[in-house]
Amino acid sequence: MSIPIEGAARRDRAVICEVCGHEMRQLPGSYEGQRDWVCSWCYAVINIFAGSEHAPRPVYLPVNRRWEIAEAEGLPEDVSHAYAYFGDTLCGIQMDGMSPSPYRWTTAHEGTCQDCKAAAEAIDCRWPQEKRDWDVQVIAPAMDPNSPLF
Repeated sequence: MSIPIEGAARRDRAVICEVCGHEMRQLPGSYEGQRDWVCSWCYAVINIFAGSEHAPRPVYLPVNRRWEIAEAEGLPEDVSHAYAYFGDTLCGIQMDGMSPSPYRWTTAHEGTCQDCKAAAEAIDCRWPQEKRDWDVQVIAPAMDPNSPLF
């Protein structure tokens, strides 16, 4: 089922998360023709393409398939931190030049940061069970009608 994206999305107003109802933030590094948004509460991610009338519903991924390993000069190599989208880790470490590696972060490794693990598990609990299916659905991102233009 497809639902048109309201005009607010085209004017860069705030996007409301379809999973939990919190406001989403635009990811840095979104490129011309696509805007990537992440929820500030449940970390659901959506992609809105320029000129598109639709957006896919965020797909649930379990803790060990959702995050990438954080990379930055100065992070200890014997501890694995999860990258949290905005230049920081799930446990709150912020460093210049931090980025996600091409490798998945998992709680199964011995050197996993326990604070990142706790944060990842808390975020996972924020996804309602009924929204944890694997079916990709096309939805219109909900817009906050009172949000200012960016």
